[in-house]
Amino acid sequence: MAAMSRSAMSSGTGGPPEELHGLLARPGVHPLLQRDALPPADALAADRVTVLRLSNSPGRGWVAVRPDGHVGFRCGAADPAGLAGWLSLIGAAPSPPVRP
Repeated sequence: MAAMSRSAMSSGTGGPPEELHGLLARPGVHPLLQRDALPPADALAADRVTVLRLSNSPGRGWVAVRPDGHVGFRCGAADPAGLAGWLSLIGAAPSPPVRP
């Protein structure tokens, strides 16, 4: 992923630009979407998960930042099942349904 500037962030997937440092300082897990990435499904919405868009980072990938500031999940193209599984693994979202 491209380097992130301090102010080319959008809070949520459509809000006004805010500084990345301030957004990541908030509690929880922060999936960061590159500029052209499709947003994850609403099923990933959880109290401890805040989706943010990197408006200055071209591409379609996702990076999820853990509460301690380290990258916990990364993919070069949208991977909803992978992100949902990782969020469930760390307890940030409910477990995905298991198919018989």
